[in-house]
Amino acid sequence: GAGEVCLFVLSQGNQDIDFIAWESIQSFLNTYKIAGYLNDTEISPLEFIETEITPLLPISVINGINGLKPILDLASTGDLLQPITFITAGPEFAAITGITQEGDISTLVNDFTIEFAFDLSENAYKSLMRITGDLSQTRENVFSNSTAVKSFNKYGSRPKKIQSTFVYDIETAALICQ
Repeated sequence: GAGEVCLFVLSQGNQDIDFIAWESIQSFLNTYKIAGYLNDTEISPLEFIETEITPLLPISVINGINGLKPILDLASTGDLLQPITFITAGPEFAAITGITQEGDISTLVNDFTIEFAFDLSENAYKSLMRITGDLSQTRENVFSNSTAVKSFNKYGSRPKKIQSTFVYDIETAALICQ
């Protein structure tokens, strides 16, 4: 799985690795099935992971105290995130404005397509998987979920398309889309 691949590739470099952090999410990452090879000696293991593997996974890689470690996007786990503290509004609270959007939506994606299962003999991708908020577009290998629908209804279609020679499994492609 992807967790084992990440650890193997990173261990080929000369940077410190936070093995405990990687092992703590390895079983989750291993649900993403990837395979392939690297024959470019000019690319570093970290550069390979950052350009080819982490765009497929709900993680980012940072340099922590104990070395390179993954940071998991908790929303991607499918678990309902529970607050650890609460604020109770009292007389000292007052609404100054209505609810507003913060941040830049230029990177927002609610229509995501991945082409995968590359066939070297035909120099073409043999399959694709797509998630969209536009329910009229759903069919085989094109699906939707409530998050994509809400986003589509609010912002319209915000598409992104990628290709990966490392993805061969349709279930992994579906996970990447989500």
